[in-house]
Amino acid sequence: MPCYKTVPVIIQGIFPMLHDLYLMTKKNGLAATKAYVKSNEQARANFHKLWTDALMALFWLAIIKLLFGTNYEEFKKTMKDNPVYENALTELLYKAESSSYSQSLGPLNIM
Repeated sequence: MPCYKTVPVIIQGIFPMLHDLYLMTKKNGLAATKAYVKSNEQARANFHKLWTDALMALFWLAIIKLLFGTNYEEFKKTMKDNPVYENALTELLYKAESSSYSQSLGPLNIM
């Protein structure tokens, strides 16, 4: 029975493409690299994926910081008056939400 390993898409296509484009720019110049990206469908798809992922990460980070940031700071001021389980749950949820955009750490980014 074959064994399959799941590799995230960003490692399979985007990082190697960026490395190749860097080497191509170094060797042939920026104009040749731009022409290659415009003519290569896979490179265009990788750039599209890179920019949409980056924009969504920034969007969610901004939403999380705006929604939870101010309320969390106010909540931390009154932590002494709250029950322990409420403080623990709030800390866990805030840390999970504020670092959920980091795919490389997985569940370790909560701690």
